[in-house]
Amino acid sequence: MNKSLVTNLIAVALLAGGYQSGNDIALYAGLFAFSGAITNWLAVHMLFEKVPGLYGSGVIPNRFEEFKSAIKQLMMEQFFTNQNIDRFLSKEMGSGSSIDLDPILKKSTLIQPLTL
Repeated sequence: MNKSLVTNLIAVALLAGGYQSGNDIALYAGLFAFSGAITNWLAVHMLFEKVPGLYGSGVIPNRFEEFKSAIKQLMMEQFFTNQNIDRFLSKEMGSGSSIDLDPILKKSTLIQPLTL
């Protein structure tokens, strides 16, 4: 079952129950929960879909290539650094072992050897 639907139904039930019983705390809690759910749904919808008349909607499809290159740059600069690769290999292979990748890289026509 969809968690968003369940939370929205709880918010509407709280809103309706607070209205019928006259309990202001339940009414306001339901009102704020439901308005927050609608706002979040609209914000996420606007990221991926163009909504006529709303500035900034459809930003992910419009700038997909920019997002893709920024994520690639982030991954390469933050995660695949020489220090991180060395730390991973020394942890996995042990401190006495080393891997010689030069024969594999020389056979490959797509990958140029790295100079470390």
